[in-house]
Amino acid sequence: MQVKIEEQSKLGRIMHITVPAADVEERFNAKLTQMTKNVKIDGFRPGKAPQDVMKQRFGQQVLNELQEDLVNNFAPKAMVEHKVNPAGQPELKAEQAPAEGADYTFQLVYDIFPEIKPSGYDKLKLDKQVAETSDEMLEEGLKRIRGMVQTFSAKDGAAEMGDRVVFDGHGYKEGEDEPFEGGHLHGHKVTLGEKSLIPGFEEALVGLSVGEEKSFNVTFPDDYFPKEMASVKARFEVKVTEVLGADELDDTKLAEQLGAKDIDGLKEQVTARISKDIEEASRNALKKDLFDKLLDKNDFDLPERLVSSEFAALWGQQVQQLQQQGLPIEALGNVDEARAEYRQLAERRVKLGLLLAEIGIQEKIEVTEEEIQQSIDQQVAQAGAQGEQVRAYYNEPRNRQNLGGPLLEEKVVDWILEKATVSDKKVDAKELLQA
Repeated sequence: MQVKIEEQSKLGRIMHITVPAADVEERFNAKLTQMTKNVKIDGFRPGKAPQDVMKQRFGQQVLNELQEDLVNNFAPKAMVEHKVNPAGQPELKAEQAPAEGADYTFQLVYDIFPEIKPSGYDKLKLDKQVAETSDEMLEEGLKRIRGMVQTFSAKDGAAEMGDRVVFDGHGYKEGEDEPFEGGHLHGHKVTLGEKSLIPGFEEALVGLSVGEEKSFNVTFPDDYFPKEMASVKARFEVKVTEVLGADELDDTKLAEQLGAKDIDGLKEQVTARISKDIEEASRNALKKDLFDKLLDKNDFDLPERLVSSEFAALWGQQVQQLQQQGLPIEALGNVDEARAEYRQLAERRVKLGLLLAEIGIQEKIEVTEEEIQQSIDQQVAQAGAQGEQVRAYYNEPRNRQNLGGPLLEEKVVDWILEKATVSDKKVDAKELLQA
């Protein structure tokens, strides 16, 4: 086997691999012999067809199939012999199939990992955003919970704030006579006062009874999604089909439905949940500050194939999410600009991943099998009834290995934070949670 490595760019490489004709011939004959045992040809007993007849009938088919065999056998050997650790999946380039009696040459196009010398990570100065819960946040939390468990019953008369209204209708952009895409509403439900619809919509339904119709104008918010409807002035024509009033739900019943002893116990649960959310938001903000400073202090080239792979995964998730919502890709606004933003995010993720991994190597930070198992056990416990499905998923070695990256990241972050100077910075809890 002959191997030649060509440098395309700082990190891009092409490996030219030539398999000698003798190896091609040996593997060709072995495959043909194996095929002979299982092929029946008229005029010959099973497994007894002459080699020349088999070559005439199946030679080209075997040669076409031989390509995969040659690549799978010789590519790994070439990588090992030349101590190549590719960054991402190499791309196979083969201009033609193997030919009997001739050398076979194919190429592997790949990237190598950049040389990274992490610096400035052991004495960072960071700000940790801290916040406290408030009575207002507690009341909002209780209100959300009440809305989740609240039941409704049909009522006579006009709709009031707090009622649930079911309606049909159509939405039209200003000056247009045909409903806009997504503007057909049938059996749409809204609880008045929850502000789940665009400003002015719920208020327009107040006072309507079953069977009544109304036409009214609204303006979509500037930050509305999909972006094509942002700031759009529109007219809605609706007809109310049901008006339902909220059933009585006092504090005692509310607490009982949520497994709390009384309303005070429920408030403790809600406060604890808010505190945990604040703690998680605070850590995420601290990590972002840490990551930003790390990236400012460390610059290196990125393997294009790793970036492209990460971008494809991120973009694919976004497209899938739009499809599930029944929205076109244009809902993102300028698609080219959106792709550029996701490309930048992919570059950031790849760079951080490589940098944190290298810091882990330098500081001898590793993830143990015990830590991986603990993470799996936590996910199983959180999954409840689907716990065993989660455990079965991580019984697959590949899926189990995928846990290592996130766990290593957290351990490296914790190590850096221990060495850093971290100052508390008081902020508004709502702003922290919304960031």
